[in-house]
Amino acid sequence: MAGFRVEMASAQSQMIYAFGRFEGDGAGTSIRVLLTFKRWPLIAVGASAILIPLVWAGMASLGFPLPGFVIVALVVFGVVGNFLFGLDQRRRLLAQIKRATDAKEISR
Repeated sequence: MAGFRVEMASAQSQMIYAFGRFEGDGAGTSIRVLLTFKRWPLIAVGASAILIPLVWAGMASLGFPLPGFVIVALVVFGVVGNFLFGLDQRRRLLAQIKRATDAKEISR
């Protein structure tokens, strides 16, 4: 068994990486892959979901209220948008791994 870790080379910030191992058996070689979020981008997105409302409440208490749609827009585009971006990176990384190894996906 040999292990590996794969990240996409891109100018964009990468939120996803893959790690796994090659396993040989009588039917051939299989690849076990886990695609997951990197720790720090996930912590940053989670912290944003908590800090954006806190900053908004703090500004309102200091006399600088922001409209409610601003907080909703920041959470939707900042948090949800980044999460969806990460899921798209996951899809593209899996497709790249399949192309590079000429592999077919099987579910277990």
